[in-house]
Amino acid sequence: MNILLVVNHWAPTGGIERMCTETVSAFAGAGADVTIWAVHDCEPRTINNRTAIPLAPKGKPFRFLYFNRLWARQLEMRIRREALRFDLIVVGHIYLLQPTIFGLDSAARPPVWVWAYGLEVWGEFGRSNLMMAAHAQKVLSISRFTSDQISYAVPPDRISLIPPAVDLDLFKPADNLESIDRDSLLIVGRLSKQEQYKGHDALIRLLPKMSRSLSRPIHLRIVGDGDDRPRLERLAKDVAVEEQVHFLGSVSLDDLVREYQRCAVFALPSILTRHPTGPWTGEGFGIVYLEAQACGRPIVASIHGGAPETLKNGETGHAVDPLQDDEILAAVSDILSDPVKGARMGREARAFMETAFSSQRFHSQLTALLNAI
Repeated sequence: MNILLVVNHWAPTGGIERMCTETVSAFAGAGADVTIWAVHDCEPRTINNRTAIPLAPKGKPFRFLYFNRLWARQLEMRIRREALRFDLIVVGHIYLLQPTIFGLDSAARPPVWVWAYGLEVWGEFGRSNLMMAAHAQKVLSISRFTSDQISYAVPPDRISLIPPAVDLDLFKPADNLESIDRDSLLIVGRLSKQEQYKGHDALIRLLPKMSRSLSRPIHLRIVGDGDDRPRLERLAKDVAVEEQVHFLGSVSLDDLVREYQRCAVFALPSILTRHPTGPWTGEGFGIVYLEAQACGRPIVASIHGGAPETLKNGETGHAVDPLQDDEILAAVSDILSDPVKGARMGREARAFMETAFSSQRFHSQLTALLNAI
């Protein structure tokens, strides 16, 4: 079987990017011949011995194409020319679905599958994207929450729940558990003005209370960067914890693994909000929850959205109401005050990842869908 995978970027970092690389591994493991088109990449890049074909021109024209949506026309034309080479087209992000569909001849076209993650299908601007999903033969949803949110627009028999996989060979506990910083919290995510729901504010605000309740300074390490960083830096200064909040910026994949391994608790108390007009904003799942647990660390997650699907509440961490500071404080303090409990939760977290979110399970689910074509 010849499969085309259309992605925004072919990259080793980022939750969606890693979903796409894992998808290629699953298809290749099933014996398919996979071609990858990276719509917004200017240069070919190889990951796991798989090289993507870049569709964006080199240099400055890329930004011109991107912001004027000429990339969509380019993708549509390329699909029109080459679609019949493939037995299946898989779209790695729903933003790419419309030009893909428009490029296909309705009389003779391969089936199209599209991945659905979260905000891009049920968020504030997701409704128009979701209308396009009705033209796909299969919508691959990463969480029950997302499946439920899109079921009004997509027939349930076209929705397949495929939870993400985490690379258990890469994300794994540290060899030396003594390297864990028992006074350290970690949060990972973009620092974007448009994504102020991830919980950075709450963790920074609560650091003084955490430190007082535990009778020692607690430190917050923040991986990620973006245009909201100056505001968060000011917040840390306003609550007099600037010496306890460490902005690490964007880090390499290896450094990200080390940050997971060294933290005592990974926390992402993400808020999900429904607007009066209907759409939601917030975290649809959160693959970072999986990565932290795979590294043997307990987590504090949200009760909102797809986050509760990522942990065993009370066993691998705690799910909290992100709007209740007392719940966040109690959950973090419960783990930081008892290293034995934290270690036990970490072991349970790793075992849970091996059972529920392994590459083997992810591959078998996608292979079963391929075999059904």
